[in-house]
Amino acid sequence: MLRVWNNVYADAKENGTALAWELENIERGKPTIIKHLLRYLDVGRIGLELACGRGQNIKYLINKGKEMYGSDISSVAVAQSGLKNVICAESTDTPFETGFFDFIIDIGGFHHIERKNRSKYITEVCRLLKTHGYFAFSCFDTLDPYNTANKWAVSKYGLYVNFSTLAELRTLFEKKFKIKEVIKITWPSTKNRDHSAIGMICQTKS
Repeated sequence: MLRVWNNVYADAKENGTALAWELENIERGKPTIIKHLLRYLDVGRIGLELACGRGQNIKYLINKGKEMYGSDISSVAVAQSGLKNVICAESTDTPFETGFFDFIIDIGGFHHIERKNRSKYITEVCRLLKTHGYFAFSCFDTLDPYNTANKWAVSKYGLYVNFSTLAELRTLFEKKFKIKEVIKITWPSTKNRDHSAIGMICQTKS
């Protein structure tokens, strides 16, 4: 899996192309979920982006006055980001200090987490957040036009992809979070049909 992600980013740089998950930044200035998150005045200053890729969202939030950190499984993406606070790590097992972050974002990373590892991912997010910290994420839903295998598929890159229902996401996250907001999102695609996604803004219960 790591080799695949490294190849994805290396090829994109060589060809000078944007990746599908970068298009929302390019076409709209910032991801929808970040726009909604910043409306919460108590969101805090220190943030982390999981599966941050080449760091576009981190750079945007730094310009908004946030102290940002990032992690991505791809060492190639981390190197391409050029950011000092971005490290190479799995989203389910990061080396960051417990309770260090006011907020965490994940834009398009969660749907690559295998279902057997979802609970581990959520536990790690909770560990990293301060009390009443925010978690904002977005992921493909089952209405996505590329959902041809009913709930999960393997992408053209050979990557595992989940397609989730809102009810399924609520069941997963309500155990440890208060769900503050649910947002229906349409993501630009490199193909001829846009992606269908769900965004959630959550806050730890304790």
